[in-house]
Amino acid sequence: MILLNYQNADTVIFATQNNYYLADYSARSSTNGEILRVPIQGEECFLITNRSNASKWDKIMLGDSIQTIGPYDYTGDYGKGIYINHIKSTGIFFPNGNNFHVQDLECADGVWHWSYKGQKQRYAWDAGYCFDGGLWNYYLRDSVSYDNDGGWNLNSADARSYSYTIWAGIGKNDGCPMGTDRVFTNSEEIYANEEVLGDRYDAWNVGYNEIFSPYSSPNTKTMSNSSSGIYIWLYSNSGSGPTSSAAFKIYKAGEGGYTDSSILQITPPSRPMGLVVEYHLETENIMRPLLTWNHNMEPDMLNTSNNKKKYKIWRATSTGMSVVPTDYTLLNTVEINSGTAPSYIDTTIYAVGSGWPGIGNTAEYPVRYKIQAVDKYQDTSVRSDFDMGIGLIPNVGCPLCTEGPDSFISDTEIPKEFKLYSNYPNPFNPSTNIKFDLPKDVQVSIKIYDIVGREVKTLVNEFKTAGRYSVTFSGSDFASGVYYYSIKAGEFEQVRKMILLK
Repeated sequence: MILLNYQNADTVIFATQNNYYLADYSARSSTNGEILRVPIQGEECFLITNRSNASKWDKIMLGDSIQTIGPYDYTGDYGKGIYINHIKSTGIFFPNGNNFHVQDLECADGVWHWSYKGQKQRYAWDAGYCFDGGLWNYYLRDSVSYDNDGGWNLNSADARSYSYTIWAGIGKNDGCPMGTDRVFTNSEEIYANEEVLGDRYDAWNVGYNEIFSPYSSPNTKTMSNSSSGIYIWLYSNSGSGPTSSAAFKIYKAGEGGYTDSSILQITPPSRPMGLVVEYHLETENIMRPLLTWNHNMEPDMLNTSNNKKKYKIWRATSTGMSVVPTDYTLLNTVEINSGTAPSYIDTTIYAVGSGWPGIGNTAEYPVRYKIQAVDKYQDTSVRSDFDMGIGLIPNVGCPLCTEGPDSFISDTEIPKEFKLYSNYPNPFNPSTNIKFDLPKDVQVSIKIYDIVGREVKTLVNEFKTAGRYSVTFSGSDFASGVYYYSIKAGEFEQVRKMILLK
């Protein structure tokens, strides 16, 4: 559009203005205001476009699922959002010879090193039919990078060369068509997604990735990998079609009276990267999901009083491997030493690989996790991409797992506060244990409700002395699904969710 003089770019002026609004790029309703230029140094810059009104004529990707849809067909909402291009020179020209890498797309899903995963059959869409391309080398994402992504040099570790290589993703391998993205399946097969040609996660969107800064991945470093001091915060993208408008706050350290510290206080953290779910051997017979990820790089993530960084752990489960988890709830908030690689063990779930005498028949179910960063100002990031583990429900169909009265656990240490714990196991079949703490003598009621809020059972309804208690709930007479259990103890009330899977 710039090359053909159809549109001009509005240039950010750091010293006098920080709020910028961007109309949809493809609406083409004017010659100004639809491309935003963020100067870096000399002629180097970022060019930002709002592509929320993408039509079939505004092609946004050629990889991902486009080959299953058809490379010339409309891709719907896939890929809609904000696109950030890193431009070597504002003298934009057609690529040729040594000038090929004059621009680089800053993909919202991060910068990654890729690793060779062997050879697999390659199926591809071409000229209206599917063909078997034989064995090709497959590459998958390996580790996240916080340096400039190397897109200026095809020989760099991060650059993605297209020739004789298949860029692959995790999901369900359907052969031809290419496959199903892991968001929509619990399968963890490898399938060709041709990410080098662009995918649905390249676009920046509110709720997905909002912070483009010297500390994010990708980041605002110069093409020579030095800090530009630029922070771009996409805080709103409202409307649709020609009326869509994206809103940014854009800062540069040393300009307009702002410093790195003052900008970090204004902006939330970037989203955490590199989440991997593996398994931890707790005892000889019990495995637990083990989460690891990358520490956020922002200086204001560090609590200088204890040298730790804070994160929130979110989890979603479903009733079985045929159902994709979508409902995330806050599992825990943790503080991790800044000099230690972040990790977290979910001790509430039996992970696949567990086995002990009496475990009986088991059922697998998917467990998805996301990480959220919290800075010292208590600002939170958007959640990370998810990674998945597999949990086990023991004693599936166990005839001896029956409901019993609540039991007194301990009075040697009177609890300091009221608390209702997550049931264990969860999901369960047919029974699960519910623990609760009482710091004082009080009338206690614990009730079970179905997903629409109807009371289906009362487990406890009596006066109890202070202490720790556990009660067993049997779902033998109930259908599979989501249930809620509530406690009322004096003025204390709390509700939690549980899943019965038969």
